[in-house]
Amino acid sequence: MSGAANAFPQAISRLQTTPNGHYPGWLKALRRSAFQWIFERGFPTARDDAWKSTRLAPILKVPFEPAEPGKSQRLTSSAIDQLAADLGGPRLVFVNGYFSAELSSLKKLPAGAKVTNLASVLAEEGESLESLLSRPFRDHPDGFRALNLALAEDGAFIRIPAKTTIEAPIHLVFLSDAGERPLVSHPRSLVLAGSGSRATIVETYAGIPGEVYLTNAVTEVVLEEGATVDHYQFQNENQTAFHVGLLSARQGRGSRFSAHSVALGS
Repeated sequence: MSGAANAFPQAISRLQTTPNGHYPGWLKALRRSAFQWIFERGFPTARDDAWKSTRLAPILKVPFEPAEPGKSQRLTSSAIDQLAADLGGPRLVFVNGYFSAELSSLKKLPAGAKVTNLASVLAEEGESLESLLSRPFRDHPDGFRALNLALAEDGAFIRIPAKTTIEAPIHLVFLSDAGERPLVSHPRSLVLAGSGSRATIVETYAGIPGEVYLTNAVTEVVLEEGATVDHYQFQNENQTAFHVGLLSARQGRGSRFSAHSVALGS
């Protein structure tokens, strides 16, 4: 067995967290299935087509610890404005993968639109999300999607009603403040665009310079018939950090989805 293969079970064991009591039963079972899938297939390597040109072994050499919720003393509103521009619309801010209500601003939202964090929606109406969260992994499983599914604690949730247009961009800001310990976060975001709706989603990823951390993000966009979503991702993690991201979209008839990605860091 290779050194990377030997390191993998130890790394996964370090990353497991105390189960969240608010998870619905189906999600707990799905997370167990994702863990089982990971242990059976191991950490992604260059033998996997999706990663044949990317060196992943350095990730296993870092003793990452799971991020935990808590306020950051360094990520103030002014600091966030420097790391992620104010786009003039609703802005959801996550610190180390967890929603920060005090740093977020939910303004200029039309009636019926919902822009919040995924953990709160799972606690309130978790049963309605079962097929939306389980289908992508079952249809297209891969190592980092499985890790995200097994370990994600929070992320963004956006639901746009049918025939509704949100003019200002919805800004999702994911910031890392690891401190002295190398941390890993697994943001999981879900965007539901109703029939004939229109919206622009912007994701920004950044962190405190000089720190070591890993962001393993998954964003899934579901567009109903005739919906239009323009998606922009700006990745500006610091040079000592690691970033892995997956964006997937499921489109209804006549829908339009455009994706733009700028990666400057990590």
